[in-house]
Amino acid sequence: MSNGLALALLAAAFSGCGSDGALPDFDIETEEIWDHGVQPQWSPDGTRVAFVGTSPQGTRAIHVLDVTSRAVTCLTCGMKKSAVKPSWSPDSRWILFTSTEDFEGSSILEEQEVYAVRADGTGLSRLTFAVGDDRLAYFSPDGRKVLWSTLRNNLQEMVLADFVEDGSGARLENLRVLNPPDLDTSDPIRLEESLAIYEAKGFTPDGQSVVLAYTSESLNGDVFTLDLETRALTRITDHPEWDEGAAFSPDGRLVAYESTRAYRQIRAFSLLPLPRYQNIAIIAPLTYLALGLDAFPLTVEVWVTDAEGREHRRISVTGEDGYSFNGQPFWHPDGTAIVYSESIGGDSSGGAVPPSRIRLARLKGYTPGPKILAQPTPTPAWAPPLENLGPLAVERTVVGKVAGSIELRLKGTLIEMESYAVYDRFSNDGKTYTTGVLDLATSLTKLSGRLAGDLTLEGEESGRLQSDLEMMGPLLKGGFTSAWGNETFTCAAKGAGKLDCRL
Repeated sequence: MSNGLALALLAAAFSGCGSDGALPDFDIETEEIWDHGVQPQWSPDGTRVAFVGTSPQGTRAIHVLDVTSRAVTCLTCGMKKSAVKPSWSPDSRWILFTSTEDFEGSSILEEQEVYAVRADGTGLSRLTFAVGDDRLAYFSPDGRKVLWSTLRNNLQEMVLADFVEDGSGARLENLRVLNPPDLDTSDPIRLEESLAIYEAKGFTPDGQSVVLAYTSESLNGDVFTLDLETRALTRITDHPEWDEGAAFSPDGRLVAYESTRAYRQIRAFSLLPLPRYQNIAIIAPLTYLALGLDAFPLTVEVWVTDAEGREHRRISVTGEDGYSFNGQPFWHPDGTAIVYSESIGGDSSGGAVPPSRIRLARLKGYTPGPKILAQPTPTPAWAPPLENLGPLAVERTVVGKVAGSIELRLKGTLIEMESYAVYDRFSNDGKTYTTGVLDLATSLTKLSGRLAGDLTLEGEESGRLQSDLEMMGPLLKGGFTSAWGNETFTCAAKGAGKLDCRL
């Protein structure tokens, strides 16, 4: 089936949908607006699209497309290293991005830093100075703050800071952590939350909450909001596949996001409701498997849901031409269309941008509500200043809230990490009891690692994880089996750098 025919059938299928009233009725009409590039973001004034394209020297660079004249300007082609993830200021004057310009290493998790540049190419400023990785930066709707994700403490933390413009450029002040870890707590749930995965995705239109992806259960990511005053987490998506990359419509009624939910892919890793104490140790090798080695097919689509996450509709569809990574959705400022990118093999590796294109999906028949006016984004009193804590060093007995214990060891950095845990009928919820061993090791400088262990889960449902998976550069050895209820996934190494996963 051609991509155009598939999209036409998808639009027809969506005509008249909206059975429970959570989503309004609309048809979907798509068009290609540029034939190369990923990570597009429409400027708030509606005149330009910032995106990541390939520079003349073969690196990734921030480009700006004038939608009227079709002229393209490269803002960072003078930099030696790649620049990615552009994000506009509300007044369309500044663009945030991340780059490894000042780092000489070659790790997968390179030391990216957050930079800012004016839309005319002047005022280039480095904003963060981490021992670690700073990335995924966003302006608050009032333009006074910047939100980003950091790995500087070898945990995934979200940081909020004041954006200060001066004569020569810009800088950040008053850096505060929105998910401060508490590794010394005696509360097993608080410790588990500290070791979960958090990733900043932007703000709600009023600027009072941040949008994030969060592994609230096992290793499965969903979209949430975090209220900056009350600290309340509100779930938007709830699915065993991976949801992230979320953006609210200007009227606050709809949320566009990227997801693998149309396929059974991440389910192989998130099937079991495992405790999250080793999440931080397993996310790097899984990212390497999925995006570094392309070890198993990862097909991502763009979806839309209402702000409460009650009804979901698929916006993009993968055709037969290999463009299987459809993501980074962002709303047109009038709220009637979504810009996103399609690429072959994702867009997370270094070097030139893969074959890609930028598309616009129009929501035909949808009338947006009034645009929500931005309020001053608060500085949360509960958020402590950002500290550089250094490598992880956790070695302790974790006593379950309901029963059992874990002998837990986490040591190292996200680049070089080891984690070993012995579970003795451990339970925080009284529904699932975990017994067994999980042994993890990752060296991203050597591109090696292991996922070994045998865990049994008992309770309201039963399951088991058995693994002897090893990574040695592009070579994989062994495999794993995860079983829960009536579902069983088996993944086995198949040739160089490939996993054959079957339900």
